[in-house]
Amino acid sequence: MKLAAHADGDTTITIGSAAYVDHGMGFEAGIYAAYFANTKIVADLETPGTIPSETIIADLVRVNPASVMVWGMRQDPSCVRLARDMQLHGFSKFLPIVDAKDGQVGTIFFLR
Repeated sequence: MKLAAHADGDTTITIGSAAYVDHGMGFEAGIYAAYFANTKIVADLETPGTIPSETIIADLVRVNPASVMVWGMRQDPSCVRLARDMQLHGFSKFLPIVDAKDGQVGTIFFLR
């Protein structure tokens, strides 16, 4: 797992939900990914919704996790907006989270 290679034993934040709620893989996606990567979740956000990206980004900088997982790239426009704004803000080290059937379902940003 790429998250483990970058952040083993460190911290992560998970934002959004995966698209497979009916299979037990909605908000749990970040929890499972963190568990298998041996990282500690220090914060989670169900959905960015109407919270301005600048507010979330300021909190990310303050908390300073090793990584941030943004889920919901297929079904939540606010997650797409946040991921785009994080890239524009200078979070340039990232990898897509890709499902073989559905394509990109999220993005992992590496802050340290």
